[in-house]
Amino acid sequence: MEHGVLEQMQVDQPSVSTVKLLQITNDEGGKVFYVTSDNFSAIETELSGYSDEDLTEFETFVGDGGILILPANPGIALEECDATNN
Repeated sequence: MEHGVLEQMQVDQPSVSTVKLLQITNDEGGKVFYVTSDNFSAIETELSGYSDEDLTEFETFVGDGGILILPANPGIALEECDATNN
């Protein structure tokens, strides 16, 4: 995956990618949702750690036909890297 390329170029520095964060979530027993307008209201109750603004943006996005892949909780961490900090 793309994080593997970066890790090979940066010795002793972990690298992160969307795929790696989803893998970490899965390895830790977390849930990842495929979100559409048809299932947003059911999945919204399972999401935690997102702001009200985030949830409104998600609902608008899927309402306009978009699709999201979301972890139940965005606080996925890889050593000193945290997915909630941009």
